[in-house]
Amino acid sequence: MVTCAPTSKALWEQMSNLYGQESNLGRIFEIKRQIADIKKEEKIISQLFGDYEDLWNEYNTLRPITTDLKVLRQQREEDMIFGLLMSLEESYAPLRQEILRMKNFPPYQEVRAMIQRTAASMRLEASQSKGHVFTIDLEEQKANKVQEAKNICGYCKKPNHTKEKCWRLHPHLRPDHLKKKDQSSHNSAKIATLEIAINDISKLLKEVKTSLNDQGSQNEQGDW
Repeated sequence: MVTCAPTSKALWEQMSNLYGQESNLGRIFEIKRQIADIKKEEKIISQLFGDYEDLWNEYNTLRPITTDLKVLRQQREEDMIFGLLMSLEESYAPLRQEILRMKNFPPYQEVRAMIQRTAASMRLEASQSKGHVFTIDLEEQKANKVQEAKNICGYCKKPNHTKEKCWRLHPHLRPDHLKKKDQSSHNSAKIATLEIAINDISKLLKEVKTSLNDQGSQNEQGDW
């Protein structure tokens, strides 16, 4: 912020000493942005007025009123560029700073072309980055498939183990809790088989008994 000066000439000399060694475009841009973004927040209203008017005083010092048509046309084009730069996202900050450090702005159309080239470059970098990630994913998937192929058992043809650790080929390698589960299932199967056999035998005995009874009845009828 510029300190108070007794005369406009003194204020101009302060501004010249402060910005005279480099372009004023960056400071003009910052003043415009501060004016657009100024808010009361926690300030008392008189402080808001003071900050707002200080910004305009500094702005008028950097860009004094003129009737020169050439200067007016230049300032109008500068204002177009200021507005365009303010609208850019923060990802364009390096380009914005590069343009604002220039002693004089290039024509508006050239600034627009610079932004378009930067946007294209950013899109290319983003696509290359995505392509790199996609390539890594494919390589990982390929590696996983190779690893899975290596882990397929040569005996039972099932995945996630080798022939040397196959439970079917080496039953003693089967965990105890699975052995107990298998034994229980085996016993249940035996019981079920036995029950079926008993039922079959019972049916067979009934059929034999019935057959014998029928035969006895026929013999008795023959005696009569």
